[in-house]
Amino acid sequence: MPIFAFFITILVGFFADGIFYNWINWPNAGAVFAIATMGAFILWTLREKKRQDDPEE
Repeated sequence: MPIFAFFITILVGFFADGIFYNWINWPNAGAVFAIATMGAFILWTLREKKRQDDPEE
């Protein structure tokens, strides 16, 4: 899973930078989207870990 998250984050950052830099002149859009993507992966992992630890859900 960490390798998958790494490559997806790189791809999202690359494509967001390419799209938003030309479209609305936002040069750091790739970094923002990459950080948001990795944050989503971290939150998903924490939620899955909590779901496995909690027998009620």
